[in-house]
Amino acid sequence: MQSNSEVSKDYDRIFSTHGLRAGDSYYKWIISIFGGINNKTFLDISCGEGIVLREAEKQGAIVFGVDISQEALKKARVNSPKSYLALSDGEKVCFNERFDYITCLGSIEHYNCPEAGCLEISRLLKEDGKAVIVLP
Repeated sequence: MQSNSEVSKDYDRIFSTHGLRAGDSYYKWIISIFGGINNKTFLDISCGEGIVLREAEKQGAIVFGVDISQEALKKARVNSPKSYLALSDGEKVCFNERFDYITCLGSIEHYNCPEAGCLEISRLLKEDGKAVIVLP
């Protein structure tokens, strides 16, 4: 098991070089699962480069993202400039707000404790909210 510091360094290295992302159509499809998101709160946990945040922002959502990598967040700030971004571990997210929509795309299986990540999504999701979790 790696420490959060080691994981952060690994992802900083990845995002400072080639990054990790799918094509834009994938992120548009993820957003379409929710239906209308205008004026709704949207959180992407392990947001990476912020591409899904950008798509949610385009559709009028109030967007938030967290990632363990500072390098990923630098790219997310460029891709989704209106997003509220924070350096945070997906197993213990720094927000206390509750969100209408939450995504965690291809990341939770890399956590030291995926169950903790699932509990965080549950904690942060509004009672009538929706989450999309993708495991490759």
